[in-house]
Amino acid sequence: MTLESPSAQISAQIDGDRRNPEGIPELASDLLYTRASISRAVSPPEVPSKPARRQRNSRDRTSDCIKYHQAKNLIEAAWYAPEKGLPLNRFVTIHWECAGIHSDFQGCTGRFLKLAGDWLGLRNGAFAWVWIREGGEHSGDHVHILMHVPPELVLFFSHRQRGWIKACGGTCRKGVIKTKPIGRNYRHALCGIQHGRDYRDDLARLLNYVLKEADADAHTRFNLTRSKPSSVIIGKRSATSQNIGRAARRRATPARITNLPNSSEISIRAPGSCWETEHLHMLSPSTWPHV
Repeated sequence: MTLESPSAQISAQIDGDRRNPEGIPELASDLLYTRASISRAVSPPEVPSKPARRQRNSRDRTSDCIKYHQAKNLIEAAWYAPEKGLPLNRFVTIHWECAGIHSDFQGCTGRFLKLAGDWLGLRNGAFAWVWIREGGEHSGDHVHILMHVPPELVLFFSHRQRGWIKACGGTCRKGVIKTKPIGRNYRHALCGIQHGRDYRDDLARLLNYVLKEADADAHTRFNLTRSKPSSVIIGKRSATSQNIGRAARRRATPARITNLPNSSEISIRAPGSCWETEHLHMLSPSTWPHV
């Protein structure tokens, strides 16, 4: 018995199909079977997929305090904001759980800031911010936001805040949102000193307050005087706007931020501005106002 090659068998089958057209479907099925067999024979083995890597800024990550590098980023951003012409002049606290929000607090904060930024952008108003989230059994999840709002738009901005909270899915009632100027008023940050009171002292005092859940390393290296038991936060614990973030500070000219070796002093030089100084020791014990 002789074995014929697959091509010879197919040729013979075709010759038979010419005499019997009804055999064509059988030939087609044979060809499909042959191709499938060849593809299975030469296809590479399946490689098991790797588990998805957890993202650094994943919303399901947890933290129990503000780390040193996070505190450093917030402090540097706050001191750099005046160099951009965006001094942080408004302090906002939003109690999301009091507003009826029980999940995705980070998303609600981002939504609120997006609405605020878009509203200011339509009025040619610049926007900058830093925020810190806190929690706890009694206080609930809330966020502290230090932001820049042009003084001439502050009144209209205040009227819009409640609507933005509703757009985030919350309800407005007493205690949901609290706002106040950083300094004597909203123009204090622009002039630096009013009636002998330095805006930088007020900003330092406020940073000391919002960083009360920082870790021991940050308290030691930045000489923070306020502290409280840390709460567990799901998602990001703090953030800054891009225009005063790390990348913006690295590109900054002529304003320059130099971190000294002990990371306890920030030097900002901006010739010709009211912030011109050789060294701002705003992180040293002698200049942190006690709260």
